[in-house]
Amino acid sequence: MSKIFIPLLFLAVSVQAQKYSTALGVRFGNEHYGITAKQKLFAKTTLEGIFAAYPSQYSSTLLIEQHFPLIGKGFNIYTGAGLHLGEQKEQGNYYGYDAILGAEMKLPGLPIVISADIKPAYEVNHSDWFTFSTGLSAHYIIAKDTKKKRQKAREKRKRKKERQKRREEKAESDDGSGLLNFNLFKNG
Repeated sequence: MSKIFIPLLFLAVSVQAQKYSTALGVRFGNEHYGITAKQKLFAKTTLEGIFAAYPSQYSSTLLIEQHFPLIGKGFNIYTGAGLHLGEQKEQGNYYGYDAILGAEMKLPGLPIVISADIKPAYEVNHSDWFTFSTGLSAHYIIAKDTKKKRQKAREKRKRKKERQKRREEKAESDDGSGLLNFNLFKNG
């Protein structure tokens, strides 16, 4: 057992930092399959959309997820909540509220993120009022969140603050007449 655990621990520690902006993938679970897309909103927050097909129904889910690095930055646990809409063959349209708890890992050297999760849902106008699904997903990273992009964004925010500061200084030096106040006569 320890012979297997130690290499897995080194693999998890050596995994690259999770740095993706957009990822698209497939999802398989108990009696369902589908597609999933993730979009990074903030440093540790993503928006995930899932379209899932079941034998007698289909649904679309939108979740907001908060990520927490567990072992290094490439192995995260995440939790979130959202809403779903769907159609069941016998019942018609339904909707509901979802929660999600999962773990994801970016594979070293590859633009792939794999994840496993549990996703309980409260259903309205559905034959079951509560469902508990599990899923495995593999995402291909479409847009990376690289160090250069983050640095460029920081520089852009810095330039914006500098412009704002210059505007404020200009407004303070204005005497209210719409003209700049030039002090031509210095008291000496």
